[in-house]
Formats: sequence, structure tokens, C-alpha cells
Amino acid sequence: MQLLLVDNRVKDFQTVTESILDTVDIVSVDFDNDTYDTLVSKIPVKTYESVGVFQENYDLNTYQLVKLFSNSVLSGVETEDPTLETWTQYKSLISYFKDTLQANTLDLMGCNIHSSPDWNYVIDYLKTHLQININSSNDNTGSYNFGGNWILESGNVDLIGKYFSNNIEKYKFVLGTVSNHTVILKNDGTVFAFGSNGEGQLGDGTTIQRLYPVQVKKDNSTYLTRVVQVSNGQNHTAFLLIDGTVYTVGKNTNGQLGDGTTQQRLYPVQVLAGEGVPLTGVVQVSCGEAFTAFLLNNGTVYTVGINTYGQIGDGTTQERWYPVQVKKDISSFLTNVVQVSCGSNTTAFILNNGTIYTVGLNNFGQLGDGTTTQRNYPVQVIKSPGVALSNVAQVICLTYHTAFLLNNGTVYAVGSNNRGQVGDGTTSNRSYPVQVKKNPSTYLTNVVKISGGYNYTTVILSNGTVYTFGYNNWGQLGDGLTTTQTSYPLQVKANNSTYLTSIVQVSCGTDYTFFLKSNGTIYAVGRNSNGQLGDGTTEQRYYPVQVLISVGNNFVGGYLITDYNNYYYKNKSNITNPNLDSLTYSDLDYSIIGIIPVPVAPTITSVNGTSLSRESPTVSISFTQTPSDSIITKYAYSIDGSSYTDLIQTSTPLTIPATGLISGQSYSFRIKAILGTGSSNASTAVSAQFTMPPVAPTITSVNGTSLSRESPTVSISFTQSPSDSTITNYSYSIDGATPFIVLTPKQKNSSLTIPATGLISGQSYSFQIKAINDAGSSNASTAVSAQFTIPPVAPTITTIRASGQTVTINFTQVPSDSTITGYEYSYSSNNGATYSPFTSENSTLLVNKTSLLITKLNSNLTYLFKIRATNGTYSESSNSIEIRLRPSLQSLIDSNVTLREILNYDYSLQDIKDAGFKGNRPTTADELLLSFSFFHPSTLTLSSDIQFNAPFSLATNSAKPIKVMISGSSPIRLSIKP
Repeated sequence: MQLLLVDNRVKDFQTVTESILDTVDIVSVDFDNDTYDTLVSKIPVKTYESVGVFQENYDLNTYQLVKLFSNSVLSGVETEDPTLETWTQYKSLISYFKDTLQANTLDLMGCNIHSSPDWNYVIDYLKTHLQININSSNDNTGSYNFGGNWILESGNVDLIGKYFSNNIEKYKFVLGTVSNHTVILKNDGTVFAFGSNGEGQLGDGTTIQRLYPVQVKKDNSTYLTRVVQVSNGQNHTAFLLIDGTVYTVGKNTNGQLGDGTTQQRLYPVQVLAGEGVPLTGVVQVSCGEAFTAFLLNNGTVYTVGINTYGQIGDGTTQERWYPVQVKKDISSFLTNVVQVSCGSNTTAFILNNGTIYTVGLNNFGQLGDGTTTQRNYPVQVIKSPGVALSNVAQVICLTYHTAFLLNNGTVYAVGSNNRGQVGDGTTSNRSYPVQVKKNPSTYLTNVVKISGGYNYTTVILSNGTVYTFGYNNWGQLGDGLTTTQTSYPLQVKANNSTYLTSIVQVSCGTDYTFFLKSNGTIYAVGRNSNGQLGDGTTEQRYYPVQVLISVGNNFVGGYLITDYNNYYYKNKSNITNPNLDSLTYSDLDYSIIGIIPVPVAPTITSVNGTSLSRESPTVSISFTQTPSDSIITKYAYSIDGSSYTDLIQTSTPLTIPATGLISGQSYSFRIKAILGTGSSNASTAVSAQFTMPPVAPTITSVNGTSLSRESPTVSISFTQSPSDSTITNYSYSIDGATPFIVLTPKQKNSSLTIPATGLISGQSYSFQIKAINDAGSSNASTAVSAQFTIPPVAPTITTIRASGQTVTINFTQVPSDSTITGYEYSYSSNNGATYSPFTSENSTLLVNKTSLLITKLNSNLTYLFKIRATNGTYSESSNSIEIRLRPSLQSLIDSNVTLREILNYDYSLQDIKDAGFKGNRPTTADELLLSFSFFHPSTLTLSSDIQFNAPFSLATNSAKPIKVMISGSSPIRLSIKP
């Protein structure tokens, strides 16, 4: 028969009871308050072969044992009583076990008792003075939070079979065996895991511990694929897929898998938002001890699982089996989150403004709000009262402490510091963040990433070296020493004489550490009791050893997933933060390793460069990516063959901007595939040229000094930069008129001549032009304004009347033109050979400048008249009028006429009267007497409408009156022929 004393703080005491053998009596013990008498009263008086002692906490177990056996509070063994002579109750209790209960063995399941010099001293003392056999552990066996392999190394005692049944494998999480397992993410989106597997957390469908990586399955016959991030909890694992859904596997007692049940899962199950509804839009997942957090692409966070300390952040302490949204306070939800990190029982959130909030357990001040008060709603981390911690680029929540990486490369930490894990050179707990020091006089700088495990912290510097500080009981600090702890950073060594270099990521388990080198190899150091270092052994390591995929085969050729900014930005464009170096970088006190080998180079199949728009020019690149199921987070392209630009695109074809490319020029295109932080080799270059609408020209001048009225044109000078040989023509617009008018015939010189018909002199006009090629038109040039003088419209002569030496000319000006400053008149008496201007001596402008009276002209001459309007330039009338002046009747009467040509004159009755003729007035007609004198024989013939009273003839040098009958007012045509 065996007796087992169990700490009453073990949360699943009933589960412990179910795993106890029938030959074991189990007694609940209050290690804090039970005295000797209280304890004795609880124990059945029987005969026992051995007594086992199992307690819940890790760091406190040795002190609790002392309290149990001595009923006194001690801070350490040697300092209080090296001789142990005063421990009367301690000796009395063990004597009671030995003498009254007949037990000859005491099994102490406390952590590391056998490996501690202090406790070896105590055990040796007890064995010698009390003659009782004491078995103890070399690892964490017996701690609820951190456990080992359930072997008490000092006596090679297997506790399974002595106190517990075989189903302890199912329940050993209750008794403290921690999930010491490691997960690897490969380039094709598949996942491998190794180490402890008692809860099925490796996802291979078994609960068998694995010393080498095994592939995570989706179900019994297929493997899980398309994974982009993994995160580990105490005994469960979460996998984020590229489509934003999440799968989980392992322990589910508190609903931490998020499938709405508490059923353990050996194969991954999908996380649900509610019954039958998958949780989607997830960009980061982080696992705590027994809960899980999900960051969504809208900046909100959902959590699920245990909530004893309010770590879920929904304002309650109620356990959740479906994810619930994290609240900011009682009435609103937390938003604008860009990173979430889960510790054992705390959660931290970085907002897009670089501030940080925390929630949950705060017993050591790990929330960083200056208190040790548990928080069910997130509180802001502050450096001091009223001063927020800001510019945070990365946060890691660990067991009882939290670390913050700032944008400037410095690190702050807060919380439990009993092992120096805060890194300020002390072991004092901190409730406000303090800056990590490099040594007593300087601070640590140039840090690019942080991580940590149980009571220790790691940092990567920009030069690829790694420093660690805090607890070192398993050699997890990697300095080759067995020093228990350090409160200043120590540089990690590769071996006894050299330091580890070229590190791009560090990831920590409980008490072991992984290092990824830039060449893709992985090294690990520290505790290895479950094979969690992946070297195929369970041997503890003080210097880093290389991780193996199988015996003799190194796990190489990849990149650790240090962040998921690429995937994050692809799905979360509405939240921006330039300081997201490690957005989803795993930061737990449990291990996570992601390996992403360099992707295969894509193959370009075509480049579409037929035509591009000028406003938003793009080129379409079609390609193939083999293997087709590779999880590529983005692509990058190059046009010049040297510099590459990232594209948040993951499928063919890629659409890349083509701003600045020149039409007709050949370009060479290459692309690379990017997965996490690794990129493929460049694709083979593919050349293409295309026609793009030209760049808009720039008008330098508009020549509007003077234009002709007959064919008015405007000359536009411009520059075309860059020069473009594809331009075939230009179009123009005056005063913004649309559409632009294409020049005919085509012009492509640097000076365009455009028609200006209809433009008005003195008015300002704006001119724009566009360049044209086969792809279309450029944007319009910037408008340039100009005004100029245009000749007026030519005046039109409407009537002309001549009498003797006087002519009256009437004309019109249509359309009216306010720019006209005057008119000029000219005449020609030589049939248009020459024109002479009229002067004021012989011309007068009448009737609003549209009627002209001309005098002093010579009779018997034929005249041509022209009028032109002027406004600085001239426009002549197009209808020159020809008129032959007639002599007056008086001149015919009073003058001797030498007839050399036929003269045809029209005279009215008034003309005749004006001449002073007199005659008889018959009843029906006037009778006038005309007297002509001629110097040679002539015949005078009057027109047919004039009746002569007698035949008429003229003799040479004689004058003879002519009697003419003129009727009414009818005109008389007098025809005189030589």
C-alpha cells in the first residue's frame, strides 16, 4: 500500500484520483496551512510501503516541503539551519511515516531536488539520522506547471505503476508534465513536430513521444497543409492556414481548442466562431497555457479557453469554449490591434499606435500597470504613473514576466525577476517596465527580436549574435555554464571557445532554446528530457546542438518564421503600422519553431505590354509556380534586374505599376516568390515593349501677334519630355472645348500651326494640346492663354450713285466689330492697275461711317472703288464697284464735246430741270429744247422712250436745237454716237 500526499491547489484533483492505483491512498494537503497535527489527523493509520509527496508549484515546492515538515517559513536551506537540528517537526513527521506507518521510503516529487546541492545536503542528513530511503527527481517531476518524465532519478523509481495507473499518460498534464514539444513549419505549408505528446499535441494521431520530427496530420489518411503560422500552448498547438482559418490539436479540458467542446483531439480540428461556423479572417494566433488568442484582419481579437485570471479579456473569469471578442472596457471592444501575445495566464496587445495593453494574472506585476492587481479588462502598460510605454514593436508574454522590444532597439521588461529574467541586474520584481541592461553601467541596444522561456529572456542583436539572461537550471541560456541564473545578458556560445553567430531567430520552450542560423540550420540547447531538442536523444545540452530530421540528417534549408507581416498586410490593409517587425512572431514560454525554405523560382509565361494607360499604367505578368500548392505570401518584381519591389499578390497574373516606362523601349522583367522572410531565386528574364500614351506636352509659347483674315492660324510652340518616337500627331482645344480637334494633316514638330477661324480680335483664349500615338492620347497640356489682333471682316458695298463728278457709296459692316478704328477708301481710274486713296479734300464719311460722299471726280472716266476696315490690320471689301461717271446735262449743253466713244447716260426729269432747260408744256408731255454744239458730224439718237417731234441730224460745227418730248418723270437715256 502507498500513501500519496497531494497539494490541494491541483486544479483537477478528481482527475488525479481517477489515475491513482487501487493500492494508493490519496490525501489532500494544504501545504500553506497544515501543521503536523492537522496532517497526521488526515492520514489513515495504515501500513504503507512508501509515502509520496506531490505539490503544485515549481519554484515554491522546496519551500513548501520545508514548511510541511518544519512548520516554518524558510527562504533557503543552508542559510536557515545547515545542521537541521532544530527541525523537530520535520523529523517528527518523517519519524511518524517510518515508525507509525511503517513506511521505509519517502518519494519527493519536487522539481530538481536530486540535482540541487542544498537538497542533497538535506536528503543525506535525513537518510543518515532517520534511516529512511528518500527518492528524488532530476527534473520537474511533480510540479503542476512544469514536469518531467515521472522517473525519480535518484532511485530509478517509475511513479507510473507505483502510485499511478497507465492512464496517467492521459492525465499527466494534471500532475505537471509540461508539453515539451517543438513544431516546425516547412516551405510547402506542411508541419512537423517532436517531443512530448501525451495530449496528442504533436497532431500525428497518437500520444507517443517523438525524438525526431513527425508530420502533423489532418486526419488518419491526409496531412495538414497550407499552414502559415504555428503556436504552442502547454499541451495544445494551433495552426493558422493561409485562408485565415485556424486548426488546433491536443488538450482541450478548458475548451482551448475553440471547437465548442472540451474533448481532447489527436488530429487538428477547426476553430469555430459558433456552432458550425468557422472562425475566419485570422492573421495571427497565439497560445497561452490553456487558452488561445486570434488576431483578426480588422484589428479585433478573439480568445477562447481557461479564464481563471481574466486572461481572455472579456471582463469575466468564465471559461469559454467558443472564441469571444476581447473588450476594452464594459461597453466597448478592443480595436486597432496589430500583435497579440499570450503567456501562461496573461495576454498582451500592441495597438497600431505603438502603445500596449495587457490583461489577466498580475501577481508579480507582469501586466506592467504599476500594480499586482488581476485585470479582467485590458489595462495600458505604463513606464511610470501617467506615462505610457510607447513605440513598442514586439511583445512577449512569458510565465510571470513580460518583455517589450521598442523601435529604437532597446528592451524593457516587467514582472517576476527572481531569476534575473527582467535583465536589470537585480532580482527584484518590477510592476513598471525597466530597461534591460548589458552590464551595470550600460543598457542593451541594437536588439531586433526578443523571445523567452520560463524565467529567462533572449534577445537577437542586429549583428546576428544572441544574448540570454535569467534562469539557467537546464543550460537553456546556452553559455556553456551551469550557473543557476544571471541578471545581466550572457552571450550564447557555439562551443567552449566560440560564440554563436548569424542568428536570425530565437524561439524558446520552457527551459530549452532554439536558434535559427541564416543558412537555414537550427540549433538547440537546454533541457531535453522529452527529446524536445530534436537531436534524437534525451541528453541535456549546455552548448547548442544541431536539430536532426532523422538519425544523421540535419534539418536544413529554410528560414524560421520570424514574423508574418507579409500575410498580415495582405489580409489587413485597413490597419497600418510601420513598426511591425515581428507582428506574429511566436513569443510564448512554450516552444515554436517555423522553418520556411527558399521557395522555388517562378516561371514567367507572358508579359502583357500591348497597351498601357497613361493615368494608371500597369503591366500584367503571367507565371507558373511549382509546386502549385506552395504557400507564397507575396511576390517581388524587377524591371532593371537589380532592385526588387514587393507586391502583395499571390496568384497569376501579377499586376505591376509601369509609371515612368517609355513607349517603344524594351524592358526586362523578373519576379521572385517570397515566403515569410525567404525569397526564391529570380525567374528567367522576359523582355517586352509596349505602346503607352505619351506624356503630356508642355506649351512654351502661343504666337498670337497677328493673324490673316483669309486663313488665320495660331502657332503653338511646346516641348515633349521625355521625347517619344511613337508620337504620330497632336490635337488641340481652344477654351476647353471638347473633344480635342485632331490636326489634319498630321503634325509632330515642336511647333504646331492650328486654324484660328472665328476668333475675335482682342479677346483672350486658352490653348491646350495633346500628344497622340497608337495607344491613345496623352493628358492635356497645361493651358496657356493668348490674345491677338485679327483683321476685321471686310465691309460690303451695298449701293453706289454717281452724278456728275460726285459719287455716293453706301456699305455695311457685318458682323459689327468694336475693334475697328476706321475705314480707308481708294479708287482706281486705270482699271485696277493702281489705287489712290481719297483724301479729306474730296471725300466725306456720312451716316455712321457707312456712307461716303466723293466729289471732284472726272467725268467720262470709269472708276473702281474699294473700302477697307482697319484695327491695326486691314480688311478690304471683296466687292470692288466699277462705275463710269456721266457729265451733267448742263455740261453737255454748255461745253463742246468731242465724241470719241459711245456715251450712255441716264438723266431724270429732275436732272433736266436742274440744268435749267425750258420748254413748252403740252398736255401730255413736256417739251424741252436741247442745244448741242459739236465739232464734227455726229448723229444724235435718243432712247426709245423719248419721242422726237421731227427727224434730227447734226451738221459739222453747227448747233441745232433738239425738241424732246419727255413724259412724266421717266428717265431719259441719251445716247450719243460718234
